[in-house]
Amino acid sequence: MSTEELEKQPLKEEVKQDEGEEKPSQKKEISIPDCTVHSVVVYPDRAEVTRLVTVDLEPGSAEVVIKNISKSLDKDSIRVDGIGPASVTEVSFQEIAVTEEEDSRENASAEVTELKEKIKAAEERKEKTKQQMDRMTAQIELFDKYSTGLFSAGGQTTTNDLLDQKTIDGVFGYLETFEERTVRLRVDKDEVNSDDLSTARELTKLNTRLYELQPLLSKPSEPVKQQVIGVLLDVKSAAQIQLLISYVVSNAGWTPKYDLRVSSSERTMQVTYFGVVKQSTGEDWLNARLSLSTATPSIGGSAPTLETLKLTIIPNLNPQLRGGTGKKKSRHSGFGFGEESSVIEAPPSKVSEGLINSVFEISTPTNIPADNSGHKVHVAQIDLKPTFEYDTVPKLAQHAFLRAKAVNNSQYPFLSGPSNVFLDNSYVTETTLASVSPNEEFGCSLGVDLSVKVVYKPVSRFREETGLFSKTVVYKYKQVTEILNTRSEPAVITFTDQVPKSEDEKLKVTLLEPVIAKQKQGAPSPNPKLNSQNNVEWRLELGPGESRSVTIYYTVEFPVNKEVEGLGL
Repeated sequence: MSTEELEKQPLKEEVKQDEGEEKPSQKKEISIPDCTVHSVVVYPDRAEVTRLVTVDLEPGSAEVVIKNISKSLDKDSIRVDGIGPASVTEVSFQEIAVTEEEDSRENASAEVTELKEKIKAAEERKEKTKQQMDRMTAQIELFDKYSTGLFSAGGQTTTNDLLDQKTIDGVFGYLETFEERTVRLRVDKDEVNSDDLSTARELTKLNTRLYELQPLLSKPSEPVKQQVIGVLLDVKSAAQIQLLISYVVSNAGWTPKYDLRVSSSERTMQVTYFGVVKQSTGEDWLNARLSLSTATPSIGGSAPTLETLKLTIIPNLNPQLRGGTGKKKSRHSGFGFGEESSVIEAPPSKVSEGLINSVFEISTPTNIPADNSGHKVHVAQIDLKPTFEYDTVPKLAQHAFLRAKAVNNSQYPFLSGPSNVFLDNSYVTETTLASVSPNEEFGCSLGVDLSVKVVYKPVSRFREETGLFSKTVVYKYKQVTEILNTRSEPAVITFTDQVPKSEDEKLKVTLLEPVIAKQKQGAPSPNPKLNSQNNVEWRLELGPGESRSVTIYYTVEFPVNKEVEGLGL
């Protein structure tokens, strides 16, 4: 059966036949909820749904009308394919008038009349129940009052007001039957109370349904429009025809989520990859073959066009007329850059890789209702062999943070998303896993390891003045950090600390210790080194029980009559 694309034409109120055109000899109407979901491909911001429509047709022309389709459907995305002795001659997307509106209003009116009668009967039952409850309550109170009056709080007989002394023997007979009668009354009261609650719940349901029908009764008589897909077929012989109708809907998408479980004793990392699917298309995807695609159709398929950046000289106007102060502007001013700112296990999915995206085929059929709630599906479980290192920034936190590093040796690309991190079966934190391609290295922090101790000692600062005519001030700063590895195995630690960076030619900063070697082309980065933030970064290897003293020593020199911002003087 051939595939016919949707005709790009204005929406029509109803299906019309051209003059002289032969009407289809047979017509089948099917509602979308009655069509089996064949497959769903979910993108980050939309989804492509394919439904299976099965119809029995006789030879000749036929029209299949698909009703109750999603309001978020993209009409230009409809495709039809299928199996059977027939060919598709036309596919259309139309708006038709719903002719059953008057019948629906009449049915609603009849239902309202029936509801009102049921509500009246329920209210009468509830009133009778209330009266019965009141009588039982009064009887129980009378028994309680009569019994309480027989004896005073101190145990003395006070029956003169209620009984004649001659009939005192009757009291004992009463006491024998009192408990039995009051228990029976309380049981009967509980049963009546239960009936009352049932009646109240029934009234709530009846009134809710009555409220739901009111808008339908108050609607104007103008026709209601419904979107439908029409498929015209030329059937060669009598047979059961299977149509695969595909369309793209918005209000759907998926995001990644991960569980990272690390075992420090076994030196393993297990990444459980989930996809969280949400949709509010108005159609439930039941028992669907689900696929998650990493493609992003909303970004577009072509690179943007870069326009010419044109510069012009600003006329030399009077600073007061320009609203300025006459002072020199930032070097970026006038170029449009702005001013500089300060500082559960399941079978793994199958992966299909295209040139620019991947598709994860979920192994088990899935139900995704149109409730706009997140539904987690299992993509894969990946076992990795990590290495462990430590990071410490003692100026901000005197701790060593354990970090696991691993290479994604699977065929699954990791998209950026939230991740729950577990270390030795204990929850550590929630973090964000950055995008990781296959065969790319990534890392995640596992929290503080107290077995690596870090002590950031108070800074030593010395001041001196130099020069005869143009005096300058020189401050010498010395910062010492002690690091101790108390573990029974070696530890690799990346130590980071600040060294000031001068933003003025009159201000000179000289790093004396450690000595930073110059980077040679093609050679590995020196250790220690200055990173992109001008901070000292030092990779240290400490053996079991080994300690290391790390010293940062630098001088700051500037004219004696100047003040320095950020030096903490």
